[in-house]
Amino acid sequence: MSTPVDTIASAAIRIEEQAVHEIESLLDPGLPADERERRIRRLTEGPPEFSQERVDLPKHRA
Repeated sequence: MSTPVDTIASAAIRIEEQAVHEIESLLDPGLPADERERRIRRLTEGPPEFSQERVDLPKHRA
């Protein structure tokens, strides 16, 4: 039986996968793979200067 936390986490993963799929369909297919990945990561995770503000991402230890 799944807990509410598991349900929320799986929903968040599903939403992120859908977002990545939509972003991939909008990106120029001629872009190099590393640039495509960088753009997808930037759109799904946000700019690095705001990463500390995100409550849904794990905190990085310095």
